[in-house]
Amino acid sequence: MVEKLKALENIRKNTKCVCDELLQNDINEMRSVCEEDEERKLKGGGYTISVVVLEKMEISEELRRKYRKGTSLPAIFADALKNRLNRGRCNDDALIVLAINDSSLQTSTGGVISTKLTNEFVFNVSRNAQNFLIRGEFTKGLLYIIDEFAFRLGAKSTDWVDLYFWIFFPEVS
Repeated sequence: MVEKLKALENIRKNTKCVCDELLQNDINEMRSVCEEDEERKLKGGGYTISVVVLEKMEISEELRRKYRKGTSLPAIFADALKNRLNRGRCNDDALIVLAINDSSLQTSTGGVISTKLTNEFVFNVSRNAQNFLIRGEFTKGLLYIIDEFAFRLGAKSTDWVDLYFWIFFPEVS
């Protein structure tokens, strides 16, 4: 079961993707930058952030071969899952993957959103979130990441209670 977080809805509703700006100015430039699929086009909204919480990551043999070539296993998993879920409109999405038993946190970003959520920024936010995760405070860690991403993407908090409703769910041990 997937719970839709109000904090994630807040980001989608209160941000403007670069593709939206390009669409208003020059549709040809938007298509070249955002590679939007007209059949899948979602109406309105900004950046898309998704969260996946897993007990453990399982990787195919093909992905394991890529891992041997130097890319970290969690990064490969997150990228493959982000591409499979295809949640954004024009590569304007990010996927946060938390694997509880693997103690692994990884964020995969699409090309458009990575102009704001740079690798360095995501790394620093993830490193700070590890302080919560080490203590088993998974919800607080994820909310910290979501809040930092929201601020960086320009989303304004609308209602503290809505954004933090996830606090009322018990932590996984």
